Amino acid sequence: MMQGEGVSRRSAHHNGTRSPSPSRRRTRSQSPRHQARSPSPDRRSARSPSPTRRSARSPSPTRRSARSPSPTRRSARSPSPTRRSTSSPSPTRKRATSPPRGRKGGWAPAPVRNGGVSNGIHTLEHFAKLNFNKAVKRPSIVKGNSNVEVWQHTTEPIQRSLLKHLNGNQQLSGQACTAFKAIMKYMGDFPTKKSNLHGNFVTDKIFQSAMRYEELKDEIFCQIIKQLTGNKLSVSEERGWELMWLATGIFTSSRILQPEITKFLRSARHKLAQDCLRRQHAIAQCPRQRKYPPHWVEKETIQHNFTQIFHFVFFPDDKSNASFQVSSSMTVGELCRSIIGRLGLKSTKGFGLFLIMSQKIVALHDESEFFFDALRRQIDWEEEGIKSTKKSDMPVLAYQMYFLRKIWTDVVPGEDPQADTIFHYNQERPKFLRGYHRCQREDAVKLAALQFRAQHGNDKSELQNLAQTLSEYLPTEMLRTASVEDWKRAIVSMYNQPALTAMSKEGAKIAFLKIVYRWPTFGSSFFEAEKVIRSDNTERVLLAINKRGVLVIEAQSKDILKTYPYNEIQGWAGSDSDDFILTVGNEKTGAMKLHFKTKMGYKMDDLLTSYSRYMKKNRLSSSTSSSL
Repeated sequence: MMQGEGVSRRSAHHNGTRSPSPSRRRTRSQSPRHQARSPSPDRRSARSPSPTRRSARSPSPTRRSARSPSPTRRSARSPSPTRRSTSSPSPTRKRATSPPRGRKGGWAPAPVRNGGVSNGIHTLEHFAKLNFNKAVKRPSIVKGNSNVEVWQHTTEPIQRSLLKHLNGNQQLSGQACTAFKAIMKYMGDFPTKKSNLHGNFVTDKIFQSAMRYEELKDEIFCQIIKQLTGNKLSVSEERGWELMWLATGIFTSSRILQPEITKFLRSARHKLAQDCLRRQHAIAQCPRQRKYPPHWVEKETIQHNFTQIFHFVFFPDDKSNASFQVSSSMTVGELCRSIIGRLGLKSTKGFGLFLIMSQKIVALHDESEFFFDALRRQIDWEEEGIKSTKKSDMPVLAYQMYFLRKIWTDVVPGEDPQADTIFHYNQERPKFLRGYHRCQREDAVKLAALQFRAQHGNDKSELQNLAQTLSEYLPTEMLRTASVEDWKRAIVSMYNQPALTAMSKEGAKIAFLKIVYRWPTFGSSFFEAEKVIRSDNTERVLLAINKRGVLVIEAQSKDILKTYPYNEIQGWAGSDSDDFILTVGNEKTGAMKLHFKTKMGYKMDDLLTSYSRYMKKNRLSSSTSSSL
């Protein structure tokens, strides 16, 4: 079962004091302010010598070169001629300070120049001068934070949004500050409870508002780049890149900010930078963007240092279950086609993905919807119901993803043996064993013998146990019509007939389907219900939905009482409540409402919608072909 378990994050904090390098010791010795203040508990914990940080600070050539006061680093800090010329009031500079009107809200693209680079990594320095609010100066408890530029990493929460164009909207500006604090918590720059890092709690705080308001998408990108610029804490930087990877897979920025993001990612030396570029390009090619924050599978994937996302899918035969590669920009339809391609099925029609959670089966019916959006929509809705009843405080709802045959209109046993053995046989057999079909004794004996052969092949040793396992091959109600010995004798005799002994296991499954295919209830989804005759009178019935329409079946005899074809179904209404209303009729008889009591109304609603759309699509295709 796909279990939503929180990931145990390796702590970025340690208990003890870090031994600074010689150059850093000289710098600190000259600062009496530093000597007068002892590090706070939070700062101590942020510097604990965990194995991760020891390995990160191991004296490898790469780390030494990164921390040593190289000429490159000195030139970046010293008042070199290049930096003086940047700050001088040249004519070019004057033109840059008069921002051109770009997009709505007074956006201005940063001027094209060689500045805005720290150690070869592009920054938002020049973009910030035109589009960022000035930093609110206030006393800082962290050494050096008072001199940090607004576009650089900080360990202090922001007091207002980075972008100027949000100033006029107090709500969005407040949500921008909330998102920034969540970014700091995720990166370990701000204290938070460990339990908050499980599930989607923090990442939802970061991305939820941006998914609703277009104006906040640029703000989130700017905040993440800010926290990655000049970040000297390796664990914090690593988590910041996780956020960048998640962000680039769910939405894009405006055209004004996009060149800045591209330059930053291309110049960055981090291993995720190129994959972030690829993800950003993939989501930009989609006709629409994601509507929900990252799914916990996406978050846990990047937290485990993987960039390829895999999701486990179950099949009705319990043998073909496998993990399939998905992406943040993949749709439900694309995943279905990927599964069908790997299994080697002949047709893509009629199959679908289903979520099984909280004893419910929910179909992901919109093939154009993003796969992870479809998961979040269903799971979030179910979790809200759980929270409202206060039955559980699970951070992530457990579920299983199944791939099943949904529409049976074009199914003919034997045409696609792979589909027959993986899907059709394993989906039809349980319906037979539950006694939903009307079945004669002769057919029941043969179906039992075929099931035995499909399971055991030519191994006759299990025949001696047949009397104890008859319920695995026959409906319970049918077993009562004869003695156990009679059933065993008849099934063994049928099993030993030459026509069956020559069959393989796969051939026996197809032969089973060919018998059931003759029945009017083949390929049905069955729902136990009560038909409301009057307000105080109900009648137990069995409802079947298949390619013929809606069948009303007598619960005991399994006789079909009435069939309502799709051209006579005018509408329906089903939900999680116990009521399902079916409106039927035609021009001669007029409309008539049928009232049923069933807890499966939501599933009947989805199934009728799927069949109606499928048949309408086929009619349009047929009319188009005939006109040509």
